[in-house]
Amino acid sequence: MKNKIVCLFLSILVASCASYNAAPLAVSGKLLEESLYQSEGQVKVLAKKLNKKECLKYFDRDLLKKGYIPVQLYIQNNTPSSYFFSLDRIHLSLVQPEEVADKAHTSTLGRVIGYTAAAIVFFPLALPLAISAAVDGVKSSEANQSLDQDFAMKSASDQFIGKYSFMNKVVFVPKSEFLEHFSMTLIDQDTKEPIQIEVSVL
Repeated sequence: MKNKIVCLFLSILVASCASYNAAPLAVSGKLLEESLYQSEGQVKVLAKKLNKKECLKYFDRDLLKKGYIPVQLYIQNNTPSSYFFSLDRIHLSLVQPEEVADKAHTSTLGRVIGYTAAAIVFFPLALPLAISAAVDGVKSSEANQSLDQDFAMKSASDQFIGKYSFMNKVVFVPKSEFLEHFSMTLIDQDTKEPIQIEVSVL
């Protein structure tokens, strides 16, 4: 009986492993203070390759291990004009955030199958394992939904960068196609003139 209780306790602990806990996307104050920007007039761009520690902090997953490099783009518009940012005007191979999120999902089906196999092997513990499987399946599904929403919120998309405002988003690049230097073009919404900025990734 004691062994069953211990196993039930351990299985519940395992069930709590499916989760998603990510911090809001931030910019290092040190980087901003040191002005490590590439700029065109008063429009400044900071591009930073997120390392493993930062991936775990902002996405709760090691995305580098999944084959993707997240590049944080911080664009500061210190002008009285509005600019249009478009993913099509970044000269860098990008993948959709949905693709990256899908690879970062916890395997709900795989976890349930694992519990089912354990229940067959340890038949006396079938009930507690079945409970754990149900709980973990729900937690895994909820974690994946939270992950999808967070990736969508933090990922860059076509948008306007208003006067005296900023954009702080992430783009995802396949490891095999990552470039240390690339260019991007913004469109001035007053003059419709493009401005091209050469960017070096930190």
